[in-house]
Amino acid sequence: MTPDIDRVAKAIYYDFCSPLHDTEKPFWSQLRKDAKDFVVSQARAGMIELRTPSEAMLAAGDAVFTGENPPTPATIWAAMMDAALGETVTGKHGD
Repeated sequence: MTPDIDRVAKAIYYDFCSPLHDTEKPFWSQLRKDAKDFVVSQARAGMIELRTPSEAMLAAGDAVFTGENPPTPATIWAAMMDAALGETVTGKHGD
């Protein structure tokens, strides 16, 4: 598993099963291997599907190319992901 897949899997898990709000839910580090593997497979599936950008994602990526200074890859990625989400996201999940 890559660190990026791990990040997405943790975000999925904590969105559905926050141990901070439900003390009976374990933290990610304490989650059983089979449960963790299931969430990781869900994260991978979503990431694989987003690997092929939609028309909206491509348009958003193109839209950041304005002026003479090229945008950073992070700026392009953020614009494309915002288009995929249908909203502008600032900060990390849950902020």
